[in-house]
Amino acid sequence: MATDPLLRGVVLLVLVTNAIDAARSATLMPLYAAERLDGAASLGCIVAAFGGAALAGTVVFGFIAHRLPRRIPFVVCFSLAGVSLCAPALGLDTGWLVVVSLVAGFAAGAINPIIGAVELERVPPAMRARVLGLITAGAWAGMPVGAALGGLAAEAWGLTTTFAVAAVIYLLATLSPLRGGAWRLMERHAVAEQR
Repeated sequence: MATDPLLRGVVLLVLVTNAIDAARSATLMPLYAAERLDGAASLGCIVAAFGGAALAGTVVFGFIAHRLPRRIPFVVCFSLAGVSLCAPALGLDTGWLVVVSLVAGFAAGAINPIIGAVELERVPPAMRARVLGLITAGAWAGMPVGAALGGLAAEAWGLTTTFAVAAVIYLLATLSPLRGGAWRLMERHAVAEQR
């Protein structure tokens, strides 16, 4: 993994986005639900909408993925997954948050299948257990920090500003594969050319 620029980029991107997602799910959304929505019932509806839509997105993407390039759908879906941060920044109510969660969840369903395909193509079979374990650890490393920073930021800046800042960082991170470079190696033809 250390010598593969694409895998390093994937780990860094997912490290950042997972930290923000942890802040959103562990601290920011429960605070938002308690302060501005109908409490736990609203939060449950929002989480259920996201999870159900993510499952549906994964199934749909599984049927069409082989016909698509990877990098552009990856960026579009990852960016759409981040819209779940924009809705609370705008002060939207439960109904709108459920709709946004359906869109974001459906888009998020495509992210891990693309990452998984790239990992399996780039990591030799004999190294998979070690490398995939290291990738997972790297991707999850920011989650505890993200949850803590989310709470600290909400306390210092307020929920609206914290959601807005998180949404901007998330968007900038998810658009980074458009710069090219090692991200071009995501495509199937790039793998074939390397062999």
